[in-house]
Amino acid sequence: MTLIDEMIPKSLLNEYLKTSYDVDSLCLKIEIHQKNEGLNRFLQEFNYDSWCFITAWNPYSKALSKRENFIFNNNLKIDLMQYKIYPSIGRPRNTEWEAEESFFVLNINEQEAINLGIKFKQNAIVYGYVNCEPKLLELI
Repeated sequence: MTLIDEMIPKSLLNEYLKTSYDVDSLCLKIEIHQKNEGLNRFLQEFNYDSWCFITAWNPYSKALSKRENFIFNNNLKIDLMQYKIYPSIGRPRNTEWEAEESFFVLNINEQEAINLGIKFKQNAIVYGYVNCEPKLLELI
């Protein structure tokens, strides 16, 4: 695992970087490498140190049916039962891409988040710490 570099095709990497990672119930809109005061206030208020944004939709960015994606994401939700999670959605700017149901996971360490992303065949996950800009982590 490395910070995003040349392993993901540049066009796909650009889509990930332009996606808005939204936690609608908390009114949070997370963008890669963008400082987010609302996110930091939330994390500090509830004493959360770290978080990730993860999905099991479309493994390795191969489009699947909604039913298949629902099953994969439900399995991920079961694996996340030990964490505080919020339903979330990854909203791509490219209108040809469908939004992906996801999870905003609190107080998960980076290695645990990476392991889940690998288990559910994701190319990348979004990860962050309180008072740090969100980063995209490559998993392939």
